[in-house]
Amino acid sequence: MSHILNGYTRRYRLSDGFFEEEYLPFLDNKKVYSWTYDWVNDLLYGGLFTPATLNYDFGFFKFVGNYIEANGRITSQEIGPASRWDNLEFNFDQTNSNGLYKSFLLGKRRIGSEWVLLDSLIQPNYDLSSVNVKDFNYIKLRFDLVDSSFGAGEPMKFNSLKVNYEYLPEISVIPNNFTFIPDSMLHGLPVQMDFKVNNVGYIKADSVRLDFYHNLADTIFYSTYLNVDPDSSASITHTISTNNLLYTAPVSTIDVKVIATPKNEEYYTFNNMTNNYFYVIRDSAKPIFNITFDGREIINGDIISSEPEVVITLEDNSPLQLDSTFFTIVHTFKNVPKVIKIPGQDIKYEYTPYPNSKAVITWTPKLEDGRHVLEVLAKDASGNFFDSTSSRSVFYVYNNPDLLQVYNYPNPFSDNTYFTFEIRGTIPPEELKIKIFTVAGRLIKEFELNSSALQIGFNKIFWDGKDQDGDDIANGLYFYKIISKHGDETKITTQKLAKVK
Repeated sequence: MSHILNGYTRRYRLSDGFFEEEYLPFLDNKKVYSWTYDWVNDLLYGGLFTPATLNYDFGFFKFVGNYIEANGRITSQEIGPASRWDNLEFNFDQTNSNGLYKSFLLGKRRIGSEWVLLDSLIQPNYDLSSVNVKDFNYIKLRFDLVDSSFGAGEPMKFNSLKVNYEYLPEISVIPNNFTFIPDSMLHGLPVQMDFKVNNVGYIKADSVRLDFYHNLADTIFYSTYLNVDPDSSASITHTISTNNLLYTAPVSTIDVKVIATPKNEEYYTFNNMTNNYFYVIRDSAKPIFNITFDGREIINGDIISSEPEVVITLEDNSPLQLDSTFFTIVHTFKNVPKVIKIPGQDIKYEYTPYPNSKAVITWTPKLEDGRHVLEVLAKDASGNFFDSTSSRSVFYVYNNPDLLQVYNYPNPFSDNTYFTFEIRGTIPPEELKIKIFTVAGRLIKEFELNSSALQIGFNKIFWDGKDQDGDDIANGLYFYKIISKHGDETKITTQKLAKVK
């Protein structure tokens, strides 16, 4: 409630009539008809009186309270995050002002997010280098203001606040920057992985760690570091070997995930992970198998040398390496099977890498007389066996040299024939002769063979039916001798043959 007394306007509290304050309106003899007070904003309004006989407009006067002690607070917004704090400065305009202010620097703890007082600022500029960003990566300023002059001076004016600090980097990875060349390949072939990291921040990102995973393992298969300049990108290229990855499906999807981790803090981390994938085609072709005894393939029941050179080969079109563990060799003698260890005392293993992938096992045993069985099971690195069953070779060994089973076929013959015989022992004879005679004992043809033309076991020598001069022999009965020489021992066998035409 207001009351005018001697030109002053007084204010009383209605609840108990207590006098609160008074105003001197200075209305220049204008008549004020009514008063009202805005206690929220400390404003006094006066409504002008309008006599019925005077021609002037009705109006209001507004007065500001003069006897309220002014105080307040200014708090800046959160500033940061920062990678380094430099300095700050602020400015108040105190021209003709009797007001005072106090300034405070507050920091936000990384752990707990609690705001704490770091310092009271005496001067309008401050060196922030002592503030550790590892502890406080956000700051803010607070200003407490007070004016007790009861409006005798001008109000203070806050002009500016400037904080200098280093911004954070901002790493970004996207699938479009993650590629594989080629994106589909045969199991065992390498694939080139290309990856690019973007830094959309304002400062350099040092020592960005890249960790690569794939869906066939939970551990990192490749890791590296990159430095990425601001508003720029950096790339890496890495070759992925698929040799140690085992696949069962005809085509396998290898999903590769990468996580980028900067050394220092950045603005966001949601864009630090991406993935892409490539395809691996499993090798399904059977490898090619072969086994020879002293350079020839045998059939079951053949006779071989007691000291043979057995060569087992496996050829494959896959880049995956053929390993000796992919072979199982069992030698059986006198019904006692024995697994041959590879490599061993009398067996060696050699490998030629892709693209001419070939494994060669050479076995040079010393065998006893009798029946032997050699069984071989082999597969490639993808698990493809060369056949649905193993290779089984049955052969006989005779250590004592001998010449047996001497025949010619056909007999009788019309145009040509073959001399066949069986050689036993460790090595072929140094020399072997075949001599053909008439029934009168005249020599008409002679063959001389050295050991390189002969082999342990079955041998077959062609004769075109012509004599030593190249003429066809006449029809009739003939004799032939096969003479073999093993060191000091000579074996001679005589047989008949006939030509009928």
